[in-house]
Amino acid sequence: MTSDLYTYIAHKDQPYANPMGEAAMNRAADLLDLPPDASACDFGAGFCELALRLANRWGARVAAIELSPRIAQGAERRIAERPPQRGSVSLLKGDAGTFRPSFAPESMDLCACIGATHALGGYHKALEVLVKLTRPGGKILVGEGFWTSPEPSPSYLAATGIASDEFMLHFENIEHGIDMGLQSLWSITASPREWDEYEWAHAQAIEAYAAARPDDDEARQMLQRSRNWRRAYLRWGREHLGFGLYLFRKPG
Repeated sequence: MTSDLYTYIAHKDQPYANPMGEAAMNRAADLLDLPPDASACDFGAGFCELALRLANRWGARVAAIELSPRIAQGAERRIAERPPQRGSVSLLKGDAGTFRPSFAPESMDLCACIGATHALGGYHKALEVLVKLTRPGGKILVGEGFWTSPEPSPSYLAATGIASDEFMLHFENIEHGIDMGLQSLWSITASPREWDEYEWAHAQAIEAYAAARPDDDEARQMLQRSRNWRRAYLRWGREHLGFGLYLFRKPG
């Protein structure tokens, strides 16, 4: 079983590969207040939904970086089906670390990384990268998980393989940006309903994929993985894991 296929199937019919609802994502886009012909980059762009909305909302020129070949193909289809009416979206296929040096320091009006800070080495290193690429006065939009209590359930960690130090608390995500000299402009966290909608859509997609392939060993493995994750989510995840959007401004 490949994580690439699993992630693709789980998210291909969702606007975003994270638990934030469309209203929250649209609100984040509205708050960016980007200048005309803004330059933006989105690391871990997924199916390029955010990139498309930034182009249409602000006329931004968005460089969207996505590692997964399958998801990148899905992004190409989405861009072809809904080409931006303003601005542009350039899809860059490959590792974020490969493309990062191709962007000049302080060249971006907006740097985004939603649910993909691992692609840049984790939350701390990701913020460092985004700060370097963002021009003075520009914006940084990050989506990141957080623990809802200082000590997440050991049973949840064991069931999911998540390390206890993989995430911080919600307020720590904000304070880390402030400690780096950023201005915190806005934040919102996914609601229990948004989490449920996301997790059950994920589960339904894998169930349907496996049901259509009863003799496929890989599909059976994907189904078992999905059911294990769902069980952990229902028993512990709803109480221990959160997800937030964090909007910062680089002074200048």
